[in-house]
Amino acid sequence: MTLTMSSDYDKPFPADNALDRNYSTYLHTNNTTNPHEWVQVTLGTAEFVKEVLIVNRWSNYSHVRARLHNATVLIKQNMEKNKTCGRVNVETTRVNEKDTEETVHRIECTDLSVPTTTVYIISSHTKEYFNIAEIGLCVKPFTTRKL
Repeated sequence: MTLTMSSDYDKPFPADNALDRNYSTYLHTNNTTNPHEWVQVTLGTAEFVKEVLIVNRWSNYSHVRARLHNATVLIKQNMEKNKTCGRVNVETTRVNEKDTEETVHRIECTDLSVPTTTVYIISSHTKEYFNIAEIGLCVKPFTTRKL
């Protein structure tokens, strides 16, 4: 799985930070270049995406925690069409031993009729940064059968 983002804020905040299983590092986009920031998740093979898990970076400031509010998660179905998997609903949960709170977003993808290799997370806010600590996918492998 690889990540690409719409813009890069600075070298210490690359897209790969959202795949390192470390909640203290995060990717950071730069909202000066795009009206709606996005992150693209590219899978190595076609899979059925059942759920997308996004951990926003922890902050004392509510505006940082709310940056993903109402972001859209899309599944690429083919070259011309994307399917909306869902929108981010905020659920606060404790995720580490320090008892600090990260905002965890769980987006369930109920339509498993078409496998995908690409998932997009797109901001609904204009000129707003993404600060994402981790991205994970729950998938069901797509297999073909010989006839």
